[in-house]
This record gives sequence, C-alpha cells and structure tokens, in this order.
Amino acid sequence: MRVPSKKRSRSKPVMSGRKGKKIRLTYLLQWSPPGWLSPRAVLVLVAAQTCSARKHFQSPLLQNTPSVALLRLNHKPQTPEYSTYSVKVHFPLSPNPEPLSLGTWHPDTFATYEDLLRDQFQDFSGKLLRVTMSLHDAPCCLKETMDSCLEETVGERQLGWDTGKGAEGTLHHYPTGRVSFTPTRALCGGVVIVATFAYYFVNFRGVYLSLLMSFMIVFQSLLSQSVSQESQVWVSRGLLGLWLLATWVLRVSYTSNLMAFLTVPALPPPLHTLEQLADAQFR
Repeated sequence: MRVPSKKRSRSKPVMSGRKGKKIRLTYLLQWSPPGWLSPRAVLVLVAAQTCSARKHFQSPLLQNTPSVALLRLNHKPQTPEYSTYSVKVHFPLSPNPEPLSLGTWHPDTFATYEDLLRDQFQDFSGKLLRVTMSLHDAPCCLKETMDSCLEETVGERQLGWDTGKGAEGTLHHYPTGRVSFTPTRALCGGVVIVATFAYYFVNFRGVYLSLLMSFMIVFQSLLSQSVSQESQVWVSRGLLGLWLLATWVLRVSYTSNLMAFLTVPALPPPLHTLEQLADAQFR
C-alpha cells in the first residue's frame, strides 16, 4: 500500500512516494512469498500523482496474486469530498494478463471488496439479480457440453467519471428442440436395444432369427407395421405382445410431447424497467 512518506517503522514495510519525486518500491512488493503464503488479492493505494503501474504489476508479489487493484488518488484540495481515484486492475493468472484501466471512480463506487473486484452481474444497487428464461426448461443430456458462457467487462461514464466495472455473464443455451439426445429419445432407444436382444436370445434355441431380423421385428412393431415372419414359441409371442403394448404407450407419449413442443407457449410480457425484472419471479 502506498501512503505519503513519513517516519516509517522497519517492522511495517510500505510503499512510499513524494510529490514530484520518483516512486521507490520497498522490499514488500519485491518479496516473493511461497505458494501457501500468497495472498488472494492485493490492493495498492497510490498517494503520489505520478505512478508506473506496469512496474508495480511486474513485481514478484503481484505476479503471484490472482487479483490486483491499483488505486491512484486524484488530488483535489479544494473539494476533498469529491475526490476521485484512477483505478486499474490486473489478473496475472488469467489467460489475458494485461492490466485493465477502469477509468476514474468515486469512493462510493467501491465501498466494499465485492464492488471493486466483482465477478458476477449486479444491478446499480449492488444486489444480485438471478435472471433465467422460460424457453429452455426441459433437461438435455448434452446440455452442459453444448451450452456456452460469455463473460465481458462493461463500464459506463457518467458525470465525468466511470461508474465502475461490472462483469456480465451471458449464457447461450442451445435450443431444446435442436438437441438430438434428450432423455425421452435416449429412453426410447434404450428400450428398443433391450427388446431386440431379449427377443433374439428368447428365439435362439427355437426358430432361428438373426440379430438384424430381431431388430427389424421390434422396430416394425414400434412403427405398427405388419411382421412378415412370426415366431412359433409362446414365450416369444408373449414377449412380442407385451412389446406391442409398450410401443402403444410410447407412441401416445411421443405424440403428446410432440404436440406440447409444437404448441406456442404463452410468453410473459416484455420487461422494460428494472422493477419489472425484479417482480418477474426470476423469469
């Protein structure tokens, strides 16, 4: 941390700087701590008007820190209550370790640690808004693999200074209707495979049917088509009858799901204000 140069104690090393003079780094930032002692975040407060932020960020201590924030005070002696800070953040362990300038901030903007180094989207009141959509409620087996997430840093300049940094996470959900491997289709395919092998092994010692022929008989019964060859074994005929009953249930379920998918759902009214979003029950 950087403070105006005064009488310093050797037991409390700090960064010192004076107006109009070159900044001198103390051994605090030059010290390279072991991994189990490395801090998770470091806040550097600069009281001097000139500062080499890149030189600070290249120090061993800050290079081993996941989150680094550097605040330089903009001196305004006549209006101290309106003093602002030039803010820069640095994430050395991220894929893009370049320092990021966040412009000029008012002290009220980063009253807490979460406001300075936030990693989730928040509204202007500092409250978390959990927003979801009603279009992708059906579960998908490959949902986590096919979906993607985009995180970006946004800021807005108002009244001469930046209102601050906000990390906006946008989820791009793959449409449910375009996912070919849903639980319903996986269940139907699994039932067909199990029925094919069961029908094949039941007729293995009686009338010989190949595995392909067994699959064709099961698949034809699923489509309600006539079977050209029937087995004479009563166990096989009973199994085939139960399978015909199961396929009738599957056809009814599939038709119901298809009608529900093709029916246009009643969409909620569009949201225009933040109050409407808060009252939308997370939808």
